[in-house]
Amino acid sequence: MVGPQTLNLSILVRIQVWQPIMFGLTKRGFKKGLEANGLIHDAIVMGVADKYIEEEKLEGNDFGMQLLGRALNWAIPNLNYDFKTDLDKVENGEFKNRLMTDEDQIFKKALSIVNSDQLLEKLITYYAAYEIYLINTLFPKDGEIRYSGVKRMKKLIVQSYEKEPDIHSPVFKETYKNLFIEFNSHYGKFGKVLKKETIDSLFHYI
Repeated sequence: MVGPQTLNLSILVRIQVWQPIMFGLTKRGFKKGLEANGLIHDAIVMGVADKYIEEEKLEGNDFGMQLLGRALNWAIPNLNYDFKTDLDKVENGEFKNRLMTDEDQIFKKALSIVNSDQLLEKLITYYAAYEIYLINTLFPKDGEIRYSGVKRMKKLIVQSYEKEPDIHSPVFKETYKNLFIEFNSHYGKFGKVLKKETIDSLFHYI
């Protein structure tokens, strides 16, 4: 007969063996989630860009396009976003100087876009909150050091009129997905409406 101490030891050994394996599986899932959320970010940015390019009759070589790009990157930052680095990407010297001389125009443009649509603002907060959660989970010690955009995301959530979403809520994923579906139907008409199968695939790992 196996004694209680032997049984407890056996269970402990099994836990110690399985914990790294389970963490590895979970870590892969979080990385998949990070990749999927990054694609959702790109779809949001492109959808908003298409809308304003059409409404403002912007072209690829004009100042308005550069201003819109910088504004969207600030309003909907990705993991590697950095304000100065983003400005440095502007190749046209005249446009870069105009942006650097009056940086407020970037913030004003970004806020006018976000504040004009409550759906968009709410969707952005869900995207950013989930991105921060994933980074904190995968890199609890140095997430902000690895990814400069995390700081901007945190400020975005604090500054938003929308309440910070509860990542651990049982309806978080469903709410996030429904927000994106509604966004896709409104903004997709300016560029491309994503199919249901594509959206389902994007949110599979969320």
